[in-house]
Amino acid sequence: MAINENFTVRVREALSSQPKVEEKKMFCGILFMVNDKMCISVGL
Repeated sequence: MAINENFTVRVREALSSQPKVEEKKMFCGILFMVNDKMCISVGL
């Protein structure tokens, strides 16, 4: 699985102020969920 680590860190930091954020490995990358809803996927 090819994940852009730099972009993943930037998205993680941008969502850090949200109360409920989950990361799941999906869609050939990492899916960020906010309040149990799909928000953004980071891949290649």
